[in-house]
Amino acid sequence: MKKILAMVGLCLIGTGAFAQTGSGTIVLSGSVGYSKTTQDDNASQEVDQTTFNLSPSVGYFIQDGLELGIGLGFNQTSNGILVPDGWGMSEYEMKTNLFSFNPYIRKYFMVSDKVAFTGSATAGFSTGSSSISLDGGREYKSEVSGFQVAVVPGLSFFPTEKIGITAAFGSLGYSELSSKPEEGDDKTTSSTVGLNLNASTLSIGFSYHFGR
Repeated sequence: MKKILAMVGLCLIGTGAFAQTGSGTIVLSGSVGYSKTTQDDNASQEVDQTTFNLSPSVGYFIQDGLELGIGLGFNQTSNGILVPDGWGMSEYEMKTNLFSFNPYIRKYFMVSDKVAFTGSATAGFSTGSSSISLDGGREYKSEVSGFQVAVVPGLSFFPTEKIGITAAFGSLGYSELSSKPEEGDDKTTSSTVGLNLNASTLSIGFSYHFGR
């Protein structure tokens, strides 16, 4: 048992022995995510949701295994909604485009010279637009802004000393989104707090480590 505990301890604190995550290393990263889901509650409505996100970032290891960085993001969510009416089904399309700025801090827990578990804490701001298109071509547009903080688990694999392959899924945090229509002054705000295991949180990416 003592040997097992000692090995676990070395995995958690022994990040300094790995060049990819050593102090002074610069890392350029990028991730992409895509998901498509359908929700059908039979009598009321059917919702088809498509989500796409792209997130480039640059980071610097301020100490062994600890990365501080800044990320940019683009997220597009489209919802196609079918709702029954007196003459059949009416179709609505909702689309939201958001651009975000996301500072982050990320800790690497090396379990071998090629594999690391990661934990990231992020806080970001976002801005963009949304639109609702109705049957008949009528469209309503709104300005959208948001704020979010989250903790995100991940996994990194290093096939070489310079290249990393990353994956992340799920988040625990708080998000707030405000929407103001182009016509009128009725501003609405919604917030979400808790664990998010939606398929849209899955992302795959690559990283390049250099400068040490």
